[in-house]
Amino acid sequence: RAVQDVLEPGSTFKPFIMALALEAGLARPGERIFCEDGAWRAFSGRMIRDTHPHGWLTIEQGLIVSSNILLGKIGRRLGPQRLDEGIRAFGFGEKTGAGLPGESSGILGPRTPWSGHTVVTVSFGQALAVTPLQLATGYAALVNGGLRVRPRLIRALVDEKGSLLREFAPCAPERVISEATSYWLRETLVRVVEDPEGTGRRASVDGLAVGGKTGTAQKYETDPETGRARVSATKVVASFAGFAPAD
Repeated sequence: RAVQDVLEPGSTFKPFIMALALEAGLARPGERIFCEDGAWRAFSGRMIRDTHPHGWLTIEQGLIVSSNILLGKIGRRLGPQRLDEGIRAFGFGEKTGAGLPGESSGILGPRTPWSGHTVVTVSFGQALAVTPLQLATGYAALVNGGLRVRPRLIRALVDEKGSLLREFAPCAPERVISEATSYWLRETLVRVVEDPEGTGRRASVDGLAVGGKTGTAQKYETDPETGRARVSATKVVASFAGFAPAD
């Protein structure tokens, strides 16, 4: 299931968008963004809402309290091309090649038809789907200094006598973000768990520094009247992507 199941990552995806904006110079640590008191008419009359209303937030606070509006505004700065290229650089939209059969590539559509709505919703983890292994691999790159390390499950094959039949060498790490951006994300994601307003407080462990990000993605269900798929108002996939020890 770690390589075959796909889910909308929800807010666990927000740190990737913030990393891309920092790398592009389109956001800066400590910058304050107005979060519209919880309701933002972003495009074509469609409303983006936060779970709790906020006014001005720093970008750090935006991750800590998980503001959809703040990340939507960041995503709009990036635009479809930067978003698509950056998301794919982290390995989303392709198989990890870890070695398990039936691996999914996830769901990441071509950017050509991306509307303003898609740009904003992708920025808080909707309108795409990922496997748990893709998400874990991406988080490793976020916090390990900025290097994408492709996962492997098999180091080597040997016969019954212990003779080496085949060896699976690791791929060279690929830099996707700078060490400075990775350090900022590591520190901020620890605050998601440790800050009194952080959404990840239940992930805290006594005596251990833990970092990470919560996510809540709405499930799809069949509309009994039309027979078509619709977004459920009550059913969600709740997730947490984290790392420890954070230091």
